[in-house]
Amino acid sequence: MFVATAAAQSFGIVQAQAKGYVQADCSNIVKQAIDTVSAQCGKTARGKLCYGNSTITAQFQSGVNTSSVKFQGPGDTVDVNALKQFTLGGMDTAANSWGVAEMKIKADLPDADPSLAVTMILFGDVQLSDASNDANQAVLTQTPGAIARQNQQATAISNAINQQATHVAATATKIAGLEATATAHALTPTPTGTILALKATQAAATATKLAALESTATAAPTATTFIPGVVNGPYKGLQAFYFQSSDTAPCDQAPHNGILIQSPQGIKQRVTLVIDGATISLGSTVYITAQPNKFLTVNTLEGSADVGSAGQTQTANAGMAVQVPLDANLRASGTPSPAQFYTEDAIRGLPTRVLPSTSVVYIPGLPPNTMFNTWTVTDLGGKFSSNCPAGSTIEVSDPYDISLAYNSATMWFPSVAFFHSATISADGTYTWTYTDPSSTFVTLSLVIVSPTHITGTETVGRVGGCEVTDAFDMILKSGPSIAPSPSATP
Repeated sequence: MFVATAAAQSFGIVQAQAKGYVQADCSNIVKQAIDTVSAQCGKTARGKLCYGNSTITAQFQSGVNTSSVKFQGPGDTVDVNALKQFTLGGMDTAANSWGVAEMKIKADLPDADPSLAVTMILFGDVQLSDASNDANQAVLTQTPGAIARQNQQATAISNAINQQATHVAATATKIAGLEATATAHALTPTPTGTILALKATQAAATATKLAALESTATAAPTATTFIPGVVNGPYKGLQAFYFQSSDTAPCDQAPHNGILIQSPQGIKQRVTLVIDGATISLGSTVYITAQPNKFLTVNTLEGSADVGSAGQTQTANAGMAVQVPLDANLRASGTPSPAQFYTEDAIRGLPTRVLPSTSVVYIPGLPPNTMFNTWTVTDLGGKFSSNCPAGSTIEVSDPYDISLAYNSATMWFPSVAFFHSATISADGTYTWTYTDPSSTFVTLSLVIVSPTHITGTETVGRVGGCEVTDAFDMILKSGPSIAPSPSATP
């Protein structure tokens, strides 16, 4: 049956705040800043931060020779390993500037292909700080039983080394015996006199080789070196960082201050980042904002993102967002929220054209007046029709909850890696047809028969061309009631 996701209360919407200057000034400054970073930072290499536009204040790690660092204007780059913290400037109409920077990191991508990188576009009033040490120390805490497993592994290796040492000692004893025997034979008189000179030479050479083998065999084995306290680390090169953005947008044409992150397109491997203590696994393009004592918000524009904190993980597919609560120090302080649709305002004006892959279709947000509801889906056993071969298995799902979004004309629902919208038709139905990994296609039709009751049918195309149609009901579980469809009857 169609895919269920948990629902949550709608995320807060932060509109642009007036700063005492005209909108046209702001719009032009934003466009100029994005054009600058596109022209100056388009060839940024992996492991570099590129100075894009406006003032960027950088602090470096201890031991870095800053006299050799040039990081003062557009196009200048610096190694990410050298950075401890950097801050971008917000909107400044007097200076005609708005902060934008581009950064590319390795994360956990393979070393073999340096062209693969995680691309980050930072913009507006934002700050990023290295969190590698904190992330590495926290890995064991976040992984129950990891210390016990590490100790168990260390004990096993120690036992193996001891067994190897015993075997080596026995081998050395045998070699020493062979050496003595070879030497004795070389010096033993024969019935016809002394041994031939050739034989003596061969015996001496054999003794020399055996002595060399003995020395090698008795050499102490090298034990494996562990990184204390790290199981899945170490994180480095700004793979783990603290991030915050001011909770505003400079004008209606500009995005809310934040960071765009895109993992390499066309590869199966996901990348892992630790942001404000939350672990994020990406195979996608995401837009992230964060404020202390509020939330880290991960908006997925395409693909999917798994967001983990406090032992729980939520997945944000395209068009949806997950939030993690943060404390005053930008540390994750609770579990991630269930995924929810984001709004048009939340992702407006994002500089996606600066990203390496601009061919992906970024999912638009929902209108601000959209309502969110949680419905309990009940399949009605026995109301199937099917032209599938005899003996085919047809499963009836147990009741489950699904999140729907709705306004006066359109309804949205999530599937495995996308969310879909349908506009109401003349007969009062909303109908979607989409592909699903477990089938060839799915057609879903819903009719709102009352503010708390929806009826529907689902037709699933199977491999081989057969189809199964299932009828079901949906009962409102939480959220505002909605208007019945025109011409709909219970």
